[in-house]
Amino acid sequence: MATPGAIIYGADYNAVQIKVVEVLGSGTPYGPGTGSPNYGYNQTVTSTTVAVGAVITKTQFQVLADDINKCYVHQTGASFTGYAASTDSQPFEITGNVVYAANLNLLDTTINTCITNQLVAAATQLASVATTYWRTTNWGGVVAPAAIAQTNTITFASTAAAQYWFNQGGKIVFQGTYRGTPPTTQDTAWKNEVTAFTYTIDVTSYAGLTTTPTNKYTGAGAAPYGSNALTLAVSLSGAVITCTVTYNDAHAALGAGPDTVTGSATIGVGFSITNYTATGAFTGTAPTLAVTAGSTIV
Repeated sequence: MATPGAIIYGADYNAVQIKVVEVLGSGTPYGPGTGSPNYGYNQTVTSTTVAVGAVITKTQFQVLADDINKCYVHQTGASFTGYAASTDSQPFEITGNVVYAANLNLLDTTINTCITNQLVAAATQLASVATTYWRTTNWGGVVAPAAIAQTNTITFASTAAAQYWFNQGGKIVFQGTYRGTPPTTQDTAWKNEVTAFTYTIDVTSYAGLTTTPTNKYTGAGAAPYGSNALTLAVSLSGAVITCTVTYNDAHAALGAGPDTVTGSATIGVGFSITNYTATGAFTGTAPTLAVTAGSTIV
């Protein structure tokens, strides 16, 4: 940190500015493609490094403060204490066009907080879009197949784009749902099972995905339908996440009962995929959701 009361020179200014690049910008020297990929929001950094011996002006200071405030607003939903739209209205030591070091220390403390909280996003800084899929015909029991599934792919422009999207707080939420009134006891059991289904792919769970489909959620039915199961399998290949939700009517498949599961335009199981994408102070790019098994659960 700079010595309070001293003029800000380029060396101290640059030490703060490179931290802004780590959080707001590309994440350099970390970021996607490195051993520390969770750095970087991939947003435009307006401030730049300056000559080591240069005296920092209030204009240069303000640009740096603006960059840091973008990070802070994204993480908390509000500006940091001491920030204002112009240095002239801030409690900063300014003589003519020169800003003094006590002010830079405030920015350094704030960007350090942003580094600590770099994977935090305020709810007000995320926008959501949901797509719901439904089973519209009967299945299970004496009607083949006993198991039905829906496969979706979630595609990013590149692996780096995916990592930045998750770094910004982007997340993909799976949520089971049911429409109508269940007409049978097994339908009621499936309603209870699907409405309990939820799973979120965020920056942490994204890091654990591999090319091998892995069950991330398993739900079982209630007695006497305890053999029924709902699973979510997820895999990652390059910039494409593949997700398969499977509903297995093992109760019927095991010969425990011939009853079917109802599916129609007004009754039956379903699930939604909700994309939460950074907005507000940021410009987030949502992934493309591709349905690979039709528009309904098949």
